[in-house]
Amino acid sequence: MNRGGYGGPRPFQPRAQNYAPRFSSNAPRQPVEPAGKVVTFDQCRDGKITPASDSQQLLINTYDLERPGRGVIQYELKFIADYGRVDQPLEDLSEIPTRHVLASVRRICLTRLYELLFQQHCAYFEANKLNKNGMYEHVYVYDRAIKFYCSLEMPDRGEQNPFHIDISSMTPDLFDHLRNPKKVFATLKQTQKLEPDTSNAAEMATYLEALFCQHQFDGPERFVKFGSKMFDLKSKFNITGGCELKDGHHKSVRIAENVAELQIDAKISPFHQGLSFLHYLHARFGLGPHDDFCSHSVIGKLAHLKGLFVRTIHKTNNEVFRIRGFTRVPADQLTFEDRNGTRISVATYFETIYKMKFEFPHFPCVIKKSGPKEMHFPFEVLEVQQGQKFPKDDMNNMQEQNMIKAAQRLPGTMIEEIENQKKLASINDEDQYVSAAQVRIKPGMKTVKAEVLNAPVITYKNAVPKQVDYAVWDLRDVEFVKPVEINALAIFYNNVQRNTALEVAQKIQQQATRLGMRIHSKECFELNNGQLNAAYLEEAILHYRDTVGVDFVLAFVSGSDFHNILKATETVTHVPTQQVEPKTVSNPKLGAVTLGNIIQKMNLKHGGYNQYFQQAAPSQVNGDRIDLFQSFLQDTMVMGFYMTHPSPGSPEDLPSICGYSFTTNKRGNVARGGFVYTKPRQTILSEDELRKPLEDAVKLYFQENSSYPQRVLVYRFGTSDGEIEKIRAEECGTMMNGLTAAMNGQAPKLTVIAVRRQHNTRVFKQRNEIDPRAKPPFQNVTPGTC
Repeated sequence: MNRGGYGGPRPFQPRAQNYAPRFSSNAPRQPVEPAGKVVTFDQCRDGKITPASDSQQLLINTYDLERPGRGVIQYELKFIADYGRVDQPLEDLSEIPTRHVLASVRRICLTRLYELLFQQHCAYFEANKLNKNGMYEHVYVYDRAIKFYCSLEMPDRGEQNPFHIDISSMTPDLFDHLRNPKKVFATLKQTQKLEPDTSNAAEMATYLEALFCQHQFDGPERFVKFGSKMFDLKSKFNITGGCELKDGHHKSVRIAENVAELQIDAKISPFHQGLSFLHYLHARFGLGPHDDFCSHSVIGKLAHLKGLFVRTIHKTNNEVFRIRGFTRVPADQLTFEDRNGTRISVATYFETIYKMKFEFPHFPCVIKKSGPKEMHFPFEVLEVQQGQKFPKDDMNNMQEQNMIKAAQRLPGTMIEEIENQKKLASINDEDQYVSAAQVRIKPGMKTVKAEVLNAPVITYKNAVPKQVDYAVWDLRDVEFVKPVEINALAIFYNNVQRNTALEVAQKIQQQATRLGMRIHSKECFELNNGQLNAAYLEEAILHYRDTVGVDFVLAFVSGSDFHNILKATETVTHVPTQQVEPKTVSNPKLGAVTLGNIIQKMNLKHGGYNQYFQQAAPSQVNGDRIDLFQSFLQDTMVMGFYMTHPSPGSPEDLPSICGYSFTTNKRGNVARGGFVYTKPRQTILSEDELRKPLEDAVKLYFQENSSYPQRVLVYRFGTSDGEIEKIRAEECGTMMNGLTAAMNGQAPKLTVIAVRRQHNTRVFKQRNEIDPRAKPPFQNVTPGTC
């Protein structure tokens, strides 16, 4: 094992029998009396918080709507494929596949069928009837699944009297089959009427959202839909590694009583590049003609492509399929029996049947699975299917950095992009679909009145206050409220110059000392690439822990994969760890702010706490100046639950995760937490899933305070508008029962706030108030605006 070398003026010393304790033996002095009194919350619950300003005029990314001026009838429109085979039932094409790629192909198919339906049955739908402005006389809105809205009342057409559609102009790949159906017919069934003044806000919102998608639905080869998001496949920004960013937007309609609004938020998302398979392999992995594609190392790289959708390009009727794996034998050696019983190689078969001459017959094949059978395709007959999301978990550091840079848009640029997305979707009064529906849309973003709350005072040891000035956290002249002592700090580094690692380690030790921490000794150890694995790291950390008392590990190593490995070692070694990217350490401009951020995390991870907060402008309650924040926290435990789901393109069996955290002291500045797994895409937590978080929270709160909380405030993140009522009906009662059980029958006062962090609402200053020459923080709205 590489034991490293000398790490500065105070290298590791052998562990003494009574080595330095983890926390400072000098207990931090209690802060002086805060500006506002701290009382029981019942004494000040009627207190008011005075804002710093209550007259802000801001823009938000919504557009006011007038409800439709005419009613529509909602129909169930189905397209049915009949393959003319007894062993193959009729296929309802309106059932959209769950996988996004196949769903996109199906929407292209449905769009073509919808167009043919109107062309071939034009008179029935009065599709050629125009108003005096040359626009559609009737409303036609189709969601490319099953819902069809029309202002024309038509009789039902069932399977006994369907619309027959001539599909001779369509190709089998649109139906995801090797052959076209024998025939396709459509059925139409009236389901409900939607009047402009309907009280069914959800149905009206669904109708309007489909209406505003019609223009882009008409171009399914260019625009691809993911839930409420639409992306433009024509937009391309290469971020290397076979990945490119595409512009798009999220839009939704919200209706409350007589008020309606359309929200649009500009988005950027990573997609696989739609390249030939060989070019994609070169872009993604740097693989080329001189690589041994059948070697163990290359096959290991190719394994990451399992699940990727590819399209054949060697025949008239091509197909899209999902990669199930790769052969370990090249195409010119992989053999099978043809219909005549002759043994033939895959390469020879393709060259004979499709008159192709392969340049790389010694490359392996892609495996397609069809039931129990496997089919094999040489690389040269495939291309990567367009419109596939690139999983963020598969991104390398360069791709992540490029995506972050592209997503960092200044407020003025973001306003322009939102309006560009609105224009691209043809959401305006002159659009033929919008005009027929008699919907009016305000051309500009909505102006709202806002107020700015006073930021809380961040207070350090000895009641020294600090204000955060536009994201710059100044730690000069302060000490942590509860600083820790680190007996021995181990610094692992990779791809960093040793002198740089030693210099940064020394700066961290010096600045930590100024903040009240004590790092008794430190040592730097270089890791080679072969040592960046869980087994070596666990062995090394355990060795240093048991021989010289290492109780904290810093790692100057890059990559999210390494980060996951490093954090996993904590379950075995019980030594807290922290990763710092080499580019950060090697930056010649590395300064006190960045070092301060590193040290603040170190102090927290080792069991200390850095600061607490007070109300900046105490409230007046019965003639007294009261700190409502601290008063509320005296007998309140604050909890947070956050749901996160697998990214698009991830395996379907990956679970969703609910992370949780909770405060354990009366200042609200010490938190603990954990996570539980839930079923994929599940959004409501069950009794079993809530039991552990609630029991952990109550137990640790009691250990810290020798009493149970009288109040519990829960922030429930990761919800949509439609799930808030479910949380009220299902989760709130379960939380109350779980807390009461964990508190031995004592029932706290429970408040649950359902929070939508990913609500796609953006707040901007008025255009004339944004100075494009100012620093980015000053172009944004003031922190604390609400």
